[in-house]
Amino acid sequence: MRSIKQVAFSNLLIALLALTLFSCHSKPPRIYKSEYDKIITEREKQALSKRTDSLGALLSVIRYEIATENTKDFEDGIIPWASLEKPELDIPHLVDKGKVVIPDNHVTVIIDYPLNKEYRFDLTSPSGFTRELLLREISKHYYQLYQEEEETAKTKTVPLKERKELYNRNQTDGKYAIWGHDIADLVLTEVKVYKNSEGKILLQLGVDS
Repeated sequence: MRSIKQVAFSNLLIALLALTLFSCHSKPPRIYKSEYDKIITEREKQALSKRTDSLGALLSVIRYEIATENTKDFEDGIIPWASLEKPELDIPHLVDKGKVVIPDNHVTVIIDYPLNKEYRFDLTSPSGFTRELLLREISKHYYQLYQEEEETAKTKTVPLKERKELYNRNQTDGKYAIWGHDIADLVLTEVKVYKNSEGKILLQLGVDS
């Protein structure tokens, strides 16, 4: 017969298949369970270390910085990310928001976090792309893909007010298999600009939670 500890641990692993917990350095503390630590850490590492060799040559890295008077938490007066949930609140304080950071007219944006199946979309701008334009479009498409996920998933998102011990978003089984985070958790830290062998411009996002 299995011990009580073995049974408890097995139950936790089963629960993990339905509800995944992730720690977030920029958000209020989540509820932790020690048995999840190794699994969670490995999942996050995999998401952060995806290979980009196939994207082509790295041309530039566009940082997102928000000016703030909160020097208690941010000594240099800079928040190193912008909200994807409510970009309109950060845009007035976005550093160099109107500067053209990509002179090309056509780009393809790749969203792969927190998704198991990536989402891509194309953007066209006759005058190139600014930080503000990219942030608005990326946020818009995050909302769109989350909606598509909910519409195509059989396992629906557990509403925040109904989440008990596990605070983070459960994994759903829709078009993109989103795991771990609601849009409210997500922030844009950077955009990496690549040029592939066909001359296409690909943007990989640095999204944190």
